[in-house]
Amino acid sequence: MIIEFFGLPGSGKTANMKELLRHYGADAQQVLPDHGALKNVRLVFSTEFFAFLRKILGLWLRKKHKVHYDLTTLYYYSLLYLAYMKLREERGTRFFVLDHGLVQCLSSLAWDEPKLYEKCGAVFQHISRYFKAEIRFVFTDYENDDILVKRIQTREYDVRLKHFAPEDAKRVLQTQRLFFAQAAAALQADFSVLALDSTRPLSENTERLCRALDEPG
Repeated sequence: MIIEFFGLPGSGKTANMKELLRHYGADAQQVLPDHGALKNVRLVFSTEFFAFLRKILGLWLRKKHKVHYDLTTLYYYSLLYLAYMKLREERGTRFFVLDHGLVQCLSSLAWDEPKLYEKCGAVFQHISRYFKAEIRFVFTDYENDDILVKRIQTREYDVRLKHFAPEDAKRVLQTQRLFFAQAAAALQADFSVLALDSTRPLSENTERLCRALDEPG
């Protein structure tokens, strides 16, 4: 089973993922970018992948400003999904964990164009069609916007909010939060989606997450 974390930047995806990995030990493995997946011809020429890529390209073509990074990332993670879905039985690992996956990539694609959010439904439907019951999603949030803006603006590798005034940055975050809430609602029909508020103690969130994962079904 794949567990994918998604949510606002700085909302605790990585922290919660690390605690999950620590809890399950050898039964859980972080899914890292693996160039071996891209070399797997059987996956690249699968019907699932072409259908997925077509939907992703459709989203990218709707963008006013074509960003190569977004398209590459979406391609990469869609293939990574297929690779781990097809190879999961060979690994003997209970959970494959992603702290940055397809839902997060879709958000990156639509970050500066909110009108694209409503176009993401086709990709979620595709996820549901091919991966139903094989993925559980964890939606992380940090409800104190003032603290979250400061956390993001002080990170060296996240440049999206660095040039915004605090109030403008909060408005951007609220728009982004709306998308993630819509994504969670869309996925809820076919998948288990657990919402975590990272303003709560990390140990409390880990306990909730592990309890949900250990439940059958």
